[in-house]
Amino acid sequence: MNHSKHTGQQKEHADSEAALAEALNRAVRQLMAQAHGRAFLRWLLGLGLCFEAAAPGPQGLDALSLAHAEGRRYLGMRLLALLQSGDPAHLYTLLQTREDDHDA
Repeated sequence: MNHSKHTGQQKEHADSEAALAEALNRAVRQLMAQAHGRAFLRWLLGLGLCFEAAAPGPQGLDALSLAHAEGRRYLGMRLLALLQSGDPAHLYTLLQTREDDHDA
């Protein structure tokens, strides 16, 4: 009986994760459909430091600043993964300069 309870909890967790993934993908699709949504996602990617390098040491960051930057990068990478899982073309679209996004 204990095994079946554990299996049931695993199924509930998997169902919950799948529902969350679908909700997040739906939110990304809605953001990508509008210029201001794409501008918001670009802003988040910039905050996420996904395309920047940081190094410790005398010429680089101190340990605390480096840890903070890595935390930001982790969140940025999670956003990149979300964009890619919804539609691999999302990142390409965000990296383009688009005329319709200038008024966002």
